[in-house]
Amino acid sequence: MKTLLLSFFMLIGINMFGQAAQPSYLRAKTVSIGFRETVGSEITWTKNGEECSILVECYTTKVIINSQKLQTYHILYPIVTEVPNQAAWRCKDLDANTCNVKMTSDPKYPGLVAVEVEYSDAIWFYICTKD
Repeated sequence: MKTLLLSFFMLIGINMFGQAAQPSYLRAKTVSIGFRETVGSEITWTKNGEECSILVECYTTKVIINSQKLQTYHILYPIVTEVPNQAAWRCKDLDANTCNVKMTSDPKYPGLVAVEVEYSDAIWFYICTKD
């Protein structure tokens, strides 16, 4: 599983010089949405593990989440993370807001990838399979 995830993240990271590359696709099966009142405060979940079927497109320069509102996150640079089996990037959305996009796998759950979009006051958390 580690090799599969590493290969997936390398595929996303290759061609960072604007060359066209085939995207990787994930299918979100559940979504959780939460908000914070202040930076660093505890998250209040408004949706928690609700079933969905949302296409997540992973390109070398952006991540697109095809939910009710199209979400496009342009990758600025990778973020160093100490979480095992996780890749993370600093991104900008179409409104020029800064966020972090993280992708994490857990060997206990082979074939699943968690995709997280985190702002200072909100978080979207998707559990995905390869589409």
